[in-house]
Amino acid sequence: MGRRFSDRINVNIDFYCHDLECFGTILNLSGNGMLISSNDIIFPLKSIFKINIPLQKEEVEIGVKVTRLLKTNGYSDGMGVELINPPDKYMSFVTDLRRSQEFITKLNIIINCN
Repeated sequence: MGRRFSDRINVNIDFYCHDLECFGTILNLSGNGMLISSNDIIFPLKSIFKINIPLQKEEVEIGVKVTRLLKTNGYSDGMGVELINPPDKYMSFVTDLRRSQEFITKLNIIINCN
């Protein structure tokens, strides 16, 4: 597997695919992709679909393409997806998350050093 274009941010965000009544949880994300966990449905490799993610006060729809499938104990329960033209609102959300995570990391270092 090749190197990622950007570091992932660990999250726990619920999402849904309104076309299929499919629900799941985004476990980590970046400006390029996400790791999605779902017991409802796992799409085949190279599938393209849209997901809806609640971001603060609004919901954002993002097109995704399945690039990787994950299995736990022989059962498919996750998929890596590449984002297709993520909207600016999503990219701003990721930037804000990254800044918050960097601040928390620095705060933890300061607290641990004292």
